[in-house]
Amino acid sequence: MHNAAKIKQVLFALAIVLFTGQVFAQTAVHSEASRLITNEKYSDAITKLKAYLAEEPKDEKAEYLLGMAYMGLEKYSEAGAAFRSGAGHGTRYPMNHVGMGAVAVKNKDLTAAKKHMAKAVEVDRKSSSSTLLAIAQAYLGYPNTTQKNVKDMVPYLDEAQLYFQKVQLKEPDNAATYVGLGRIYDLQRIEESAEYQYGEAINRDPSYVYGYFRLGQLYKKQKKYNDAADKFRKCIEIDANFAPAYREMAEMWNLAGKPDKADENMTQYLKLMGDDLGAKMRSGTFKYLGERYDEAIAIMEPLLQDTNSLLLLRLLGYSYVKKENPDPDKALEYLDDYFSKAKEISYIASDYENRALAYELKGMMDEAIKEYETGMEMAEKQGEPNYEPLLNIANTYKANKDFAKQSEFLERYLSYQKRYRLKENFDLGLAHYRTENYEKSDSVFKVMTEQKPDVTIGWAWRAKSNAQMDPESKEGKALPYYEKVLEIIGEDAEKVAKYERDYLSANKYIAAYYTLVTEEFGKAIPHWEKILELKPEDESATNGLNYCKEKG
Repeated sequence: MHNAAKIKQVLFALAIVLFTGQVFAQTAVHSEASRLITNEKYSDAITKLKAYLAEEPKDEKAEYLLGMAYMGLEKYSEAGAAFRSGAGHGTRYPMNHVGMGAVAVKNKDLTAAKKHMAKAVEVDRKSSSSTLLAIAQAYLGYPNTTQKNVKDMVPYLDEAQLYFQKVQLKEPDNAATYVGLGRIYDLQRIEESAEYQYGEAINRDPSYVYGYFRLGQLYKKQKKYNDAADKFRKCIEIDANFAPAYREMAEMWNLAGKPDKADENMTQYLKLMGDDLGAKMRSGTFKYLGERYDEAIAIMEPLLQDTNSLLLLRLLGYSYVKKENPDPDKALEYLDDYFSKAKEISYIASDYENRALAYELKGMMDEAIKEYETGMEMAEKQGEPNYEPLLNIANTYKANKDFAKQSEFLERYLSYQKRYRLKENFDLGLAHYRTENYEKSDSVFKVMTEQKPDVTIGWAWRAKSNAQMDPESKEGKALPYYEKVLEIIGEDAEKVAKYERDYLSANKYIAAYYTLVTEEFGKAIPHWEKILELKPEDESATNGLNYCKEKG
């Protein structure tokens, strides 16, 4: 062999070795980044991928993974930039087009999402299962955690279902498709079907961690905490580094009122996650859900320098208004920032409710009421009406002794209630009484006596309202109601002691009525005597009794 030929052979062999080494290096980076993303270590994945892409800027799969890591941190602009860069290399790799579609889904732009997904299928040509599955999962990424806007989700869920079914036609045992279909049912509150699909995923692949994970989340939502814990532990058994399972258990035990178990799991979660930004955000959310608002603030505020997360702004605003010593100015600072940056379609009812509470704490009732009203309108549109803000407003007016306004909002609140509410109706009757609208107060207490005929409070306040409408007692309007009070209390010493105030008021009115109005002294005497049995020092009762005895 000539020297030139030998040199060519050596160079070719060397090129093969270098190319093979590069492929192995690529595969290792892709695998490690995928593992980090699966375990929600998004910041670590970003750091690793950025370092790698500085050396290999045209690796479209690495750029796709970088975009997915940014998606995990809700940095959709950065994610979109990574996907566009990856798609710009003009290869037959479809996933960056899927990624751009996923960003469109997050931005609630269905038309753009469909366009990008169609491009991904065109680039793929073979319509491989991996592409179709990624498209389905991207559509399922519609921004929803509370299920309050399920009507808006339907078009996205329909697209997701279509693509999951396409994958199942190719791969009937693909466990990820069953989890995806289960999630679609779950979001629409068809929980029995969701549980079946998650179970099918486990049956098809007993090692598929997300089958157990989603089933655990479903049981957590259903408050089947022990069953949920079993599924999360199974996740950890399959993958000891699967940090989301610890996070879910932490949040679950928090909800279950077991803070020690919650803290134990959150500690393990943070240990696995290290300095990951997403994990710290989760930790702040965990403290918020546990109503440890000062701790939540201490965790979340420093994170703002590393992320523009709207969730952080929202929860910081909520925390400042809900903590033991609320700071409405700080709450409004964060909530106003949130409202200025978030898209209007992303607002939820509680955003307005918490801003209303901040205004309320500042004594800005007009602004507070406007926010409450907007929040209630939004909740109603989302199919989960919440009228508690009306009660909050009424209670604030009560504290400010504006009883006319209190009654106005109580009436609105009670108009939406399906069952009779004794306390709120009593407050309404009392508010009318305090504004000297005795006819209205009597009408409220009349309903109370019909709803709760064996309870003295309604009869006693009907008596008081009627006494005010008959100030000289000439018509004896209060008489039948005070008599009913005494009938309910009877002669039992315990009941007399329990309802002493109403018992004394009833006897005093009846005694005075028979003494001064009808002059039926014999009927008055037993009532004066009952008063003196409880209050022998009562001079007016002593005088009344002596007067009746003299006249009788």
